[in-house]
Amino acid sequence: MKRCRWIPIVLIALSLVSVAGCQSSGQPPNTTTTTATTTPPASVDYLVKFTRNGSLVGGLTLDDIKALPQTTFTAEGKTEAGPTVLSALQKLNLTIFSKATALGYTKGRLAEAQVTLTYAELTGKYILDLTNQNTVKLASPDVSSASWIIDVYEFQLQ
Repeated sequence: MKRCRWIPIVLIALSLVSVAGCQSSGQPPNTTTTTATTTPPASVDYLVKFTRNGSLVGGLTLDDIKALPQTTFTAEGKTEAGPTVLSALQKLNLTIFSKATALGYTKGRLAEAQVTLTYAELTGKYILDLTNQNTVKLASPDVSSASWIIDVYEFQLQ
């Protein structure tokens, strides 16, 4: 049987090269460098997402929506309650936009629906009403309940 005497020498040389590489980087081995970012984590299961130009700029979970100050109004004999859309946007520091398009579904979930509202239209009139199914509907005392957007999942900001 032939012995390979060069194998231990190669292993020692490789280990010296890798140790020298770690020391030359100025960081100890097995460390990572992180950088701050303003993009919200995509891994969070947001109930409602806020996007601008197709990029996620914020989101609200069920608990986030419940924690916001609640506004109420009565429509068709039923009390609707939830945070204003504007207060949700303020919580996320998303106050610079001209229009917001809410994406969701029509009443009865028969078709997708959307409504585009200006910043002025959102000032306290529209709320994110939390439903019994833990989804959000966009409701307003100034709009017929038949026209409300249910199961709102995204606001596209412009």
